[in-house]
Amino acid sequence: MKQTSIRILSVSILSAALAAGSAYAGYNGKGGVDDGSAITASELTLNGYQFPNELVANASQTQLANHAWRLFIAANQPTTATLQSGAGRTKPDATRNFNDTDGYQPQANPTVWQSFYHRAEAFPYYKADGTKPNSPANQTPTYYYYLGESNNNRTATQKVITGANYVNLDENNQVSQNMLYYSHGNDPDFPVLFMAKVNDVELNYVWDINAPRFAPSSLEFPHPVVTGDQASTVSTIEVKSAWRRVSDMKNVDPTKFHQVEATYYMGNAEDYAPVTDKFALIALHIIQKTNNYQTFIFTTFEHVDAVVTSEGKIIDPEIDLSYTTLAYGDDSPAQTNAYGAYSVNASGQSGAANVRTDYTLPAAGAADDSRFPVKRLKTISAEVNDVNNQVAALMPADSVWRNYRLKGVQAVPTSYPDNNGTVPLDYYLANIVVESSQPGLQLFTGTVVNPNESNQETFTNNRALPGNDKGAAGPNVSPAPQNNTIGAAKWTMGGCMGCHGNAQVAGQDMSFLGFGIGGNGFFVDPVASSDLTQKEREAYYDDLMNRKATSLQQSMK
Repeated sequence: MKQTSIRILSVSILSAALAAGSAYAGYNGKGGVDDGSAITASELTLNGYQFPNELVANASQTQLANHAWRLFIAANQPTTATLQSGAGRTKPDATRNFNDTDGYQPQANPTVWQSFYHRAEAFPYYKADGTKPNSPANQTPTYYYYLGESNNNRTATQKVITGANYVNLDENNQVSQNMLYYSHGNDPDFPVLFMAKVNDVELNYVWDINAPRFAPSSLEFPHPVVTGDQASTVSTIEVKSAWRRVSDMKNVDPTKFHQVEATYYMGNAEDYAPVTDKFALIALHIIQKTNNYQTFIFTTFEHVDAVVTSEGKIIDPEIDLSYTTLAYGDDSPAQTNAYGAYSVNASGQSGAANVRTDYTLPAAGAADDSRFPVKRLKTISAEVNDVNNQVAALMPADSVWRNYRLKGVQAVPTSYPDNNGTVPLDYYLANIVVESSQPGLQLFTGTVVNPNESNQETFTNNRALPGNDKGAAGPNVSPAPQNNTIGAAKWTMGGCMGCHGNAQVAGQDMSFLGFGIGGNGFFVDPVASSDLTQKEREAYYDDLMNRKATSLQQSMK
């Protein structure tokens, strides 16, 4: 079987080419241009607060952080949608505001981002000789998946899920590289679960595309020029979230987390059933494409108790790798560095300056075959930390949203400079519970080959510096490290934006969800049945992640 080769590409938009945004004294919540100025208390109590659809060009790190928080505030407005009526999905309730969602108990109405369209709604699976489902716009959720080991030529059996929640947790691993567990919780074998959604702009764009589109016939998500106040949503937004089951939570206070009634799946890839339970939000990615930032603005938020410590040491969450051997490409440096002021995303800290910290990457060879705790790196900038403190001070003292903090923002692609240079702020942007492992996600740069059905044991990361075109030696042959080429220039982006470049090179405009277009769809990652032994459970998850990597390759053809 052909090996799974995942290339990571990012597109650079030179600052000189960025369109200039109109200047505003603050943002009034009506959907126009954000000038990146400080968040005000009135924004938290403004009914019907809209997403800003643009950020001024050449924004500073502080302006980027303020814009990220405006996305967060808009995303967590209440809606009028319910499980009985989808009317009002993706739009804020004009009579309520951000502070109305600040309690921990599940609410009757989903937030704006929770009412976005799930990947299994916006990119439903349907057989090549079958009928495309009706549009999910303003409807209650119906999720369309495929069953089986493969979806070649869209011949797999269709699985339709009705009556499920808006929060539909159908992923249990980090892009086939590892799973994440709270091993010291009440159920140490229940994994962290994930979900991806898109707004109505992306839904409307992709819905009329009835066949897969790959480069050079590529997707180009909407990013119209925004001027003045535009209350209608015109920018493309995607959201990914990470969740813990509330009944499993130990050593933390569940009332400090935003909670919902959610659906997840238990069984195996061929036979599973939906289950409803209460889950707590531990992380939130929000990415937005605008005219000034056409490779998307990448923002990510963490809960302050997403990492659990005991006696000053991290005990949870723990990583369980899908591979047993780690390999690097020829001439990949053994060290890297990051630039930031803090490693812990905690309330109240201040005064630290951004400094360079050098890191030695995990050694090539045998990878840890047992679970091990995540590591915190000093990548949180002073600018982001200060904005977090300023926004939290505006919230009610008992608001659960005070416990969520921005980790960082990426907006303009760049390249790892050289082995002696210092990487830019947020070059290695990674969420501690969404991109956890090193080097594949937390310190990602270059290109990778994931474990797959033809080689289930080796993960290869080619980190050779720009200008070196060598691929990787070993059982998995990696692409060269450059993950973007513009003319004669070569770029090697890192972090979230570098990872999403894989989708861009395949014609999917920085979105992995684009691989499900035209009926290709997705499959569910079920949680393993509780009656399996530990060995059977590990084998099941390893097979599931290998199948996921192979499915991605098939979609890219």
